[in-house]
Amino acid sequence: MRGKFHVIPKCLPDEHARGYAGRVARINGLTRIELRQEALRSIEGDQSTSIKEAIWLAGSSGIGASEFVQNHTLVPFFHFVTSKCRDGGPHGSEASPESLNASLRIGRRSVQLCRQCVNDDISNQGISYWKREHLLPGRAWCSKHLTALARLEDIDIFSVSPASANENAIPNDELWVERLKNQPIINRFLAIQDGVIRHQGALLQASVSRMLRDRALSLGFHGGTSEKKGNLLSRHLLDNVDRKWLSGVMPRSINELGDGYIGAIDSATSGCHDSCSTVAFILAAVVFWSDSREALDALLSAEYLDNPRRTRPRDQPLTDFYDLGKAYVDAKGVHHRVADNLGLPRASVAASLKMLGLPAMGDKPDQQLINAMRMFGQGASLVTAATTNQVEVYELENLVRRSIGRFSNAVQGWSETAETEAA
Repeated sequence: MRGKFHVIPKCLPDEHARGYAGRVARINGLTRIELRQEALRSIEGDQSTSIKEAIWLAGSSGIGASEFVQNHTLVPFFHFVTSKCRDGGPHGSEASPESLNASLRIGRRSVQLCRQCVNDDISNQGISYWKREHLLPGRAWCSKHLTALARLEDIDIFSVSPASANENAIPNDELWVERLKNQPIINRFLAIQDGVIRHQGALLQASVSRMLRDRALSLGFHGGTSEKKGNLLSRHLLDNVDRKWLSGVMPRSINELGDGYIGAIDSATSGCHDSCSTVAFILAAVVFWSDSREALDALLSAEYLDNPRRTRPRDQPLTDFYDLGKAYVDAKGVHHRVADNLGLPRASVAASLKMLGLPAMGDKPDQQLINAMRMFGQGASLVTAATTNQVEVYELENLVRRSIGRFSNAVQGWSETAETEAA
């Protein structure tokens, strides 16, 4: 590495790009401005300053730009949906330059840290670093330690380490955080967010909005752009979710917007090219589905359900069930990956797999849950299998229920037939 750089550390797991840039600068005795100037000198071409800095940081960390953007920025979340015509490129690729340009943004006025993570990092690695998870919208507690995060209002705080900033950090109110943990909508939001941040490409906004519009109408919520009929998504959220948390994940304060139609939220179900954020789409999904995995699968399948944009023949058959089962194993239970590997519509594949009793496991399957399911299948009781593998009993029970869906439907059919005959 040329110039004033003596040490270039590797980018640590889940380390945010801005925090990594600050760490590289500190180690080499430079300011962030000097680091940025070095990036501009090192990268040729007419790209923007942000793109050049992101490319330089990715190269310095020893990984490709796409992997860097995917694993060390908030781009996979904020660019989960796009109003532009999709080119099919993953986040951070040459085919998706807008995501590379946004890679150093954090999208909020404050940053957060977990004090226990700071102590653990220093004990295990000798340094502390800024974690991407703690910067995501809606995060009030650490998923590892389940303790309240502490916040700092200065977004330039990345120039110092979390250990140095720890003393001035203001912890979230613990009683408030405990109340948030008991709100199902918030827990579903965070679960979907975990899947979104691992997704490698953007979805077409219009397709997602049309899918949510149809779901909203089927559940009695308002959908579309015509006269406001049915329940408003925003009204439901205001009645069922902590307002302080809700205002924290939206661009403007919910309290300032009032209780009527809130475009920043309700436009998620308009079914057209309204400007709408990823947050609003996820909030709609967590209201319209009670299971976070089903909600995420619906979002990921939206483009394949969008008939006006579908190019394949509507009567194109799926592959046979043997191939579906084999592909399910190869894809480790990720429904949309099964569809992509087979070159088939995601919605049709997801429906067929569910019919076969093969539930969606998400982009990062929970190994403990898988082990518990295996143990249950080998004869252990539901409670024993769950507690042995440190899994909540209700989680294992839900997975079992989804896995026997086809048999349950048959039993329901037999019951209805018997009732009809008896009548």
